[in-house]
Amino acid sequence: MQPDNQNRIVFGCIFFIVLACWYKRATNDVATMFGKDGKDIPAEKRAPAEHIPFFENRPYLIREICDKYGVKSGSFRSYALNFGSTDNTERRRETIGDYTLPWLDAGGDKGHVMEDFDAETPGAHIVGTRCSSTAFALKAYFCGVEQAQASPSAAFKGSSFSKFVDVHRALATDGQHVTWMVQMGMGNNHRHGDAGLKAAGLSHTWLVTALPDGHYMWLQSFIEQYTFQQWIDLAKQRGEYTLTLKQLRHKIKLMEVLTDAVAWTPEVNAAYLELFNVDMDFETNFAISERWDPNDPLQLAYWWICDWPTNTNATAA
Repeated sequence: MQPDNQNRIVFGCIFFIVLACWYKRATNDVATMFGKDGKDIPAEKRAPAEHIPFFENRPYLIREICDKYGVKSGSFRSYALNFGSTDNTERRRETIGDYTLPWLDAGGDKGHVMEDFDAETPGAHIVGTRCSSTAFALKAYFCGVEQAQASPSAAFKGSSFSKFVDVHRALATDGQHVTWMVQMGMGNNHRHGDAGLKAAGLSHTWLVTALPDGHYMWLQSFIEQYTFQQWIDLAKQRGEYTLTLKQLRHKIKLMEVLTDAVAWTPEVNAAYLELFNVDMDFETNFAISERWDPNDPLQLAYWWICDWPTNTNATAA
């Protein structure tokens, strides 16, 4: 047997042994977190400051939550509003709130399914990078499985998000703020065929959640770009581990730069990069500025998910 083949076999054996050990631990973690009937809310078991460190120490937990509780078949409602038909067939569409949303198959029903394992690049692909799957797992953690699996009752225009923040901030009592979570989505309405913008490349969904001390968390991953844990590391480097109200308002202004765009300019690309840590001018193999359709701008929407429970005295492991 050639040495290269022997090395591949040894590497493969080690890889799957490690994978099996991880799977057993992660599965036990999930069963403990959500209880025997799956109805416990993990966020209620630990103090607010403990949530992100908990995820940092369990990089595979996102995938395990998706594997155990995510719906794995059917059609995916496009939270980013943009997918449309990719194979010249009619897609089911449903009007929810301000928007008519298209449906398609992408990551299973509601996008809960992480991308497949890839032994060639095991790190990110084992952890998972699909934005909608990360959002599902974190919704389940903060709001419960039932709420995470539920279809959104209404989609609100992104332009009202700033008011949403202000209204909930005014509800603070004795310095304690309401702990809400919303899911946000950005994208175009149409794809315009193979010659178009490839809107799925620009679409994205993520979570914003409020902490009881008045700070916020911006929680995301990006398909084929970075995992949730890698995003946490970057947020630390940026001084955005948690966001002040001023920092959140800055992000809201960057979102307005994207939704107000009539052309894909360096300023627009910079706003996308700062918000989502993806340089679309660099990542795409065609010039977005040349393909941009001013009649199909980026749109922003958000969905209220829950006012998640807090426990300032929790000491869960």
